[in-house]
Amino acid sequence: MLTPRRRLAACIRRSLGVAGLCMFGGALHAETPAPDGEPVEALFDTRLLESRGISADVARFFSRGARFLPGLQEVRLSVNAGRPKPMQVRFDSDGELCFDRALLGQLGLRSPEADDGCLDRGALYPGMRVALHPGRATVDLTVPENAFDPEHREATHQRGGSAAILNYNVFAQRFQGLSGTRNYLQGRIESGFNFSNWIVRSSGTYAHSEQRDSFRAGTLYAQRSIESMRALLQTGQINAFADGIGGMPVLGAQVFSDSAQLQGSTLTVPIQGIADTNAVVEVRQRGQVVYRTVVAPGAYSLSDVGGLSNGSDIEVIVTEEDGRVSRSSLPAPMSQSVVGLPATYSLGIGQYRREWGSQIAGQLPWVAYGGYAFNAGSQLRLSASALLSPNYQSTYGQASFGSDNLWLGGSARLSRSTKKGVGHEWQVQGSASLGGHVSAGLSWQSRSSGFSTLEDTFVHPVYDEDLESLYQSPFQQSLSASLTWSSLSWGAFNYSLSRNRDSQRIHTTHAISASRRFGRLSASLSLQWAGQGRGAAYLNLRMPLGSGSVGARLQRQGSGDLVGAANYQGRLGRDIGVQVDASGSRSDRRLSASAQSGTSFAQWSVGASTTNSGSRSFHGSMNGGLALTEEGMLAMSSGRIGDTFAVIKIPGVSGIRMGGNGGSAKTSPLGTALVPNIYPYQRARIQLDGKSLPLNYRFDTTAVDFNLARGTVASYVINATQIRQLMLRVRLDSGSFARVGTGVFDGERQFMGTVVGDGNVVLTNEQIGQKVFLESVGGFRCEVRYQAPERFDSDAPYEEADATCS
Repeated sequence: MLTPRRRLAACIRRSLGVAGLCMFGGALHAETPAPDGEPVEALFDTRLLESRGISADVARFFSRGARFLPGLQEVRLSVNAGRPKPMQVRFDSDGELCFDRALLGQLGLRSPEADDGCLDRGALYPGMRVALHPGRATVDLTVPENAFDPEHREATHQRGGSAAILNYNVFAQRFQGLSGTRNYLQGRIESGFNFSNWIVRSSGTYAHSEQRDSFRAGTLYAQRSIESMRALLQTGQINAFADGIGGMPVLGAQVFSDSAQLQGSTLTVPIQGIADTNAVVEVRQRGQVVYRTVVAPGAYSLSDVGGLSNGSDIEVIVTEEDGRVSRSSLPAPMSQSVVGLPATYSLGIGQYRREWGSQIAGQLPWVAYGGYAFNAGSQLRLSASALLSPNYQSTYGQASFGSDNLWLGGSARLSRSTKKGVGHEWQVQGSASLGGHVSAGLSWQSRSSGFSTLEDTFVHPVYDEDLESLYQSPFQQSLSASLTWSSLSWGAFNYSLSRNRDSQRIHTTHAISASRRFGRLSASLSLQWAGQGRGAAYLNLRMPLGSGSVGARLQRQGSGDLVGAANYQGRLGRDIGVQVDASGSRSDRRLSASAQSGTSFAQWSVGASTTNSGSRSFHGSMNGGLALTEEGMLAMSSGRIGDTFAVIKIPGVSGIRMGGNGGSAKTSPLGTALVPNIYPYQRARIQLDGKSLPLNYRFDTTAVDFNLARGTVASYVINATQIRQLMLRVRLDSGSFARVGTGVFDGERQFMGTVVGDGNVVLTNEQIGQKVFLESVGGFRCEVRYQAPERFDSDAPYEEADATCS
């Protein structure tokens, strides 16, 4: 909503753009140019103007047709009857549109090598027509086809661009207790560069603890899009991309359909549990951390963790604030193949790549693999893959059925190894909306005793005090199911079951949760049983308070202790979220606090806790990305930089937020913003957030459209012009305000505008500080005397000053 000051500023800008036409009333005829030689009186009733104190010079300025006032104006500009776009454009001293190089670049028109002044549009583009509508603050252009720059046409995918990138994710923990101190630090680094749509990436993980310092190399590969095949080529240290193989480390090459990356890995049954404290939850595959988050005390549920590969088991590690660690294993997510996609394929060959924390029996084996997926009907998609190695072979098949309310997938995998012989694995996953506000999820997997993965045949895990072991003992059967009922009147109820069986034991967990609102009060109850008398219960009450909320909870932990707690969640400004939590039982008291924020250069979080027994814990994390383009633009992002991205520069202006279907970003103190992931071969738009725009700046455009080929680095500059506006309140010698409609001129008698309101004269940019004169009928002329302020507030649309005219 506009404040009164903003509304007044908008009215002033609009009155300048309209050039005071509406104030002339019946004295001004239609927005129609006068024929050559036609007297001014043909368009204006000069006698009526003079009776209102308005000089005929005003009429002379507009006598040749509709015109804007000279200078920078905000208009809506349409090209060839297209959708009008808000733009800041310049008008020359005659009130005509100035075709400078900045405007030609915004319009995607061919720009000659010339100075930055106004160019002759007739010589540039014969046949171009310009229609000015100052009364509506719009401009309509009709441009011949050959005037457009082919490199900027919408149908053409932009290519090229070079940049070096660095992605980082750092996590640190520290525990201090009666038994000593434990520190842990992990940093994941990904570096690389884009050059002429080639993508080179390298990754690695550094870990530090009391026991050891280690660096684990990840991938090092080069990637290129093969557009004629709609495929991607990767070579180097890669992770195999094929259904049922699950990111197997390979030194070799692979090619796979580009659209295959659209397949998701959302868990059909979420990872659920109850945390006693602000706990760190890690999700790992093949020993690598693919997802990490900090959950608040109480029940948690994670489903869209991202970065998961199908065909590789999931390990979940939960670390409490006091250092307690619990582990569990889940079956790999099944690829929820989207029915309707074109057929996809993958082919790869190379040598198995040994990862840190494992040993290979004998030489590294060679592997070849491939897969194919296609639609067998309007709602059915089939996929198959195979893996071949000298002492190990496997085949995988999957059928996926999808409709508006149901997704169901089933798969079978057969394995043959020299170590275990022949075995099989069956898997079913699905999610459904059953009607009546009921939804369900299912994940079931069963393995025979002879089933094995390639790692079971070649890889021997090495014990590690941080990871315990790289590969956990595989389960033989796993079942997870959930059932949810929700209602606007009664809230939501959920039951979930998890049952895992391996060679040593059977582990079963039941969980029930319910939530409901009572006016402004939200209540939730969670119960969990894990067998052998182990269970937990959690009751939470929450109510909004100001810009945040307060809550209270009662929790029965697995140890049997009853814990009561109170907490507050809120925000400090727009970017920082804070939480404070105090809890206690008969034997223990705990106080914790945490904060999170997303800045233009990183996403960070910190937290600390202390207990009455003297134990303390701290944790902190930071992740983001850096990019340096070939033009020398250094940009930062709070998210991971992908293979196709854009850098937007607004010179000299920081803190500008932007977002859209191409992602989100914020300009840093350097004036650059990094949009880290733009999906290729699709139109994407980034829009500047109007709430973050300073009031005293005008921008070439407030939206940027992209249509990028994969691997493109797009660089775009939005020029920002600082608009200094000074509104003078002019009084005459008589003490009265200058009359509305009185002409305003500079020292060279160039028309600048008219008096608006009660003696208000608005000066902009270079006009401030110049000599200003008022002229009206009867030959009256006086000079305006004023004192310009030394500083203009960026949060104010204009400054005000008193002036006299004598």
